[in-house]
Amino acid sequence: PKFEVDMASDSEVLLSVLERVAVITLNRPKQYNALNEELLILLRQHIATAEANPDVRVIVITGAGKAFSSGADLSHFTPHDSDADLMNEVYQKGLLKYKTTVEAIVSSKKLVIGVINGAAAGAGAGIALACDFRVMSEDSYILSAFINIGLVPDAGVSYFLARQLGYSRALQVFIEGQRVPAQKCLELGLTNKVAKPGQSLTEGLKWAKELASRPPRAVELTKSVARNATTLGISEAIEYEFRLQQFLVGAEENMEGVLAFREKRPADFATPSSRNVPNGILLSRL
Repeated sequence: PKFEVDMASDSEVLLSVLERVAVITLNRPKQYNALNEELLILLRQHIATAEANPDVRVIVITGAGKAFSSGADLSHFTPHDSDADLMNEVYQKGLLKYKTTVEAIVSSKKLVIGVINGAAAGAGAGIALACDFRVMSEDSYILSAFINIGLVPDAGVSYFLARQLGYSRALQVFIEGQRVPAQKCLELGLTNKVAKPGQSLTEGLKWAKELASRPPRAVELTKSVARNATTLGISEAIEYEFRLQQFLVGAEENMEGVLAFREKRPADFATPSSRNVPNGILLSRL
């Protein structure tokens, strides 16, 4: 069954749900989906709506038109000498708009796929990189453009690229301020798949539907294991794996998976495991 929310053509972010997949579309195509305050608020709201829907197992974030997002909307920005008020405004608004949006994506219990058509630039790259997976069209690219206008990376771009590429290669991307094409992103591990031009959403939705068949509770806890693996030592990581494993062994998803294996049939994870992980066990994804 399909239901749609806020699909008015003039809405800056659209949400639709089909077959366990929520599709969130940044919808300012004339502005190349530049990020303004209204768009970011709607994006967070739609992520929360998809997160609260038990029928949704995968979230797809994409952009309408020729770009994923060109980054922050600078159309009303007039550079002038910095003063204390401006500095405080930049800091406070940056935290409110971008930190909360990136955290909403990263903290999702569901798989999030960024489908990138055209540019994912500046803060738009931060939104794309916050997703668990990315599908890029052959003619798309990621661009850390901040240095080109005298700024440092923000919206999580430094965090994600430094962890994915390492210090030296990430710094090169930041300082050179050049496009990283889709094929190069695939080589660097910045995208999971590359689709033919105009086919990224089709490929992304196909993959999303496949991933939606995976056991949702195990997916949620696997995300937590993977997110935290980069900050834990080997002993802590193994301990954390088994702290979570105890809540999955013998639960509904595990039983169905084992039974399907024995019966030589595809598993049907229609019923999520019902055991809850107590507060204090699950580490923060942030």
